[in-house]
Parts: sequence; structure tokens; C-alpha cells
Amino acid sequence: GRSRGTSRPDEGGGDGEVEDLALADLLDLRAGEPGVVERRHDGEPLLRAIREAVFLREQQVPVTLEWDGLDEDCRHALALSMKGDAIGCGRIIPPNNPQSPAHIGRLAVLPDWRGKRVGTALLEALLDYARSMKYPEVIVHAQVQAKSFYHRFGFEAEGEEFMDAGIPHVLMRLSLADGR
Repeated sequence: GRSRGTSRPDEGGGDGEVEDLALADLLDLRAGEPGVVERRHDGEPLLRAIREAVFLREQQVPVTLEWDGLDEDCRHALALSMKGDAIGCGRIIPPNNPQSPAHIGRLAVLPDWRGKRVGTALLEALLDYARSMKYPEVIVHAQVQAKSFYHRFGFEAEGEEFMDAGIPHVLMRLSLADGR
């Protein structure tokens, strides 16, 4: 299936700490699991609002590509301002089998929050989840302008650039087997 990567999650220096950022628990959008049914109703509209703002309106991604039917099988991270406003999100698709990589994607940060370590916090949360699940590696289909962001976390680019939703992307991979 198609899987677009990320917007510019953390442009600029981003060295300062964000004082008014709260990272919500990873949300599981599957209904019926203990402790997540209530968060499903709270979290899902917030995730959708961020992705609609960044991917659909800002980047003009077609609706049919953005809503790919995979969200219910994913774990999601949601960044909130201290006022409770949703400001960023991302997801991780579990591996198909124990030898396959997990896939991090749909990492999006609202424009006013870019360069303020929101993307860093989201990616760290998703990588921590991947490690806790003992996933051997993770991949991203990174928008080309976000390559350096992922490289800072140890991701390495593989193969040629490709177009997805009219935006240049590159496959990037991070091995978690060595404890990274």
C-alpha cells in the first residue's frame, strides 16, 4: 500500500526545550482494548485534525491517500500543548511478521510548533514503543526535506528517491537490534 512519510517535523535548530508541550500516551485506536476505549473518542478527532491541516490542506495530499485504512492497526502518538491543543502526531504500523520492520509514518507537526522539538518528542515516543515491543527495526518513508531529522536518530537512507502523493520521499531504516 501507499504510505507517505512526514512533514517537516522539526525544522531549524530546535535545541531549546519546549516548556508547554505534553506528550500524550500512545493511543491505540482499536476499540475494545482495556484502557483505550475512552481515549479513542478523545484522541481520534485530534489526530485527524492535525493530519488534515498538515497533509490535506498544507501539502495537498489526496484524501484517498491520507486515510489508508491502516490507522486502526497502528499505535499513535499525540503531542498536546499545555493548553490541551493537539499540535503534532505520528503512528507506527506493527511488523507483518517478526523479521519485518515496523513502519513509522504520518508524523506531522502544526506549522507554529515546528522547530520546537515536538517532532523529536513524537519520534522518540514511537521509537520507545518499538523498542518495548522488541521490533528488530523500523522504517520511514521520509519526505526528502526531513532526511536530516531522521538521520539524527540513526536512520540511514536506502535506495532511490521516489514520489508519493506528489512529494519526493526516501526509504530510511533504523536497526533496533543493537539497542539503539
